[in-house]
Amino acid sequence: MIRREIERLKPDVIGLQEVMRLVRPGTTEPLSPDHDQAAEIGASFAYEIGFSQASDYGNGLVMGNAVLSRFPIFESRTQKLPDEGTGERRALHYSLLGTPWGRLPVFVTHFNWRFDHGYVRLRQAAFVAQKIEELAPAQAGFLPPVLLGDFNAEPDSAEIRYVRG
Repeated sequence: MIRREIERLKPDVIGLQEVMRLVRPGTTEPLSPDHDQAAEIGASFAYEIGFSQASDYGNGLVMGNAVLSRFPIFESRTQKLPDEGTGERRALHYSLLGTPWGRLPVFVTHFNWRFDHGYVRLRQAAFVAQKIEELAPAQAGFLPPVLLGDFNAEPDSAEIRYVRG
């Protein structure tokens, strides 16, 4: 069903959260495309994949965020999000894409999910804004950065208001 929608919409860039991957010990590289949800979703669409691990469940099973891009990925980085002592492991994925219109910084994240973790999501929002400024500063000459994610928050929440500026 997901691949049918990708075929219909033909997006150039997709952000994914809660992506499962079975990796080789000591790496974030999948054992094979059959052990990587991002690769499985993007199969047959010729997407490049950038991946950031957020959680490690042991025995090679990890979960994280990913970007699928029809454009070349020049660079990817992982930033761990603050958890404020909650123990939830979340990450911010960054990829710099080479588009025909210029370099496009893309960020993919997934904030804490619990209803009572608004204070954590607010701290995560501030952290993400800081990292966007560091990795895609206005003077760099990039296209405007794109932030994708599962923010686990209502549109009028403090954390979303912060991200909107």
